[in-house]
Amino acid sequence: MGINLRAKGYDNVEERGNFERLPAGGYVCNIIDAEITNSKSGNQMLKVLIDVNEGKFAGYFKKQFDHLRKTKPELKWAHDAILYQNLFDRDGNVNGGLKSLLKSVERSNFGFTVNVEDFDEKTLRGKLLGVIFGDKEFEKSNGEVGLSAYARFPRSAEKIREGDFQIPEVVKLDKDDASKQAPIQMYKPLTDDHDDPTVLDDPPF
Repeated sequence: MGINLRAKGYDNVEERGNFERLPAGGYVCNIIDAEITNSKSGNQMLKVLIDVNEGKFAGYFKKQFDHLRKTKPELKWAHDAILYQNLFDRDGNVNGGLKSLLKSVERSNFGFTVNVEDFDEKTLRGKLLGVIFGDKEFEKSNGEVGLSAYARFPRSAEKIREGDFQIPEVVKLDKDDASKQAPIQMYKPLTDDHDDPTVLDDPPF
């Protein structure tokens, strides 16, 4: 006699996702949300959640997010698809990286101008932004080294479409610290204790 899988919830269980890995490269993205928050050291920073908006991988992070939250509702947006940028430098002046990010948003959205005299980060929602993703190594649960692409640098959507960008070098895994690291999860509960800053000129962590 065979095994009755239906009696064990066959009809109700979700199929495990089979998602192709996002390759390092340039992508025209959509800004899902943006907020100003504080780093562990107290620096104000802009946190921008993004997803791929064009091409083969359009909706990449949202699809995985929706799939995984069916069984883990506490999960939040993938940290690989978030750009962080300090608002101010050590002298208290506007950070050049912040201006680069905001200018990239303006250049990606015809007619849109950031109000720098009364900046409201929520005006960035729904806007296009070019983003360069680079690979980083991580240790898998079986001890092998894997690759994961994460958001590195903002660019205009036009430069991404024209291929006018360079893919950054792979961030290598520190072998000495690998045994101390927990396996990386693409989606996990996010806090301001983010340990993988992206476009920060002055990493606050």
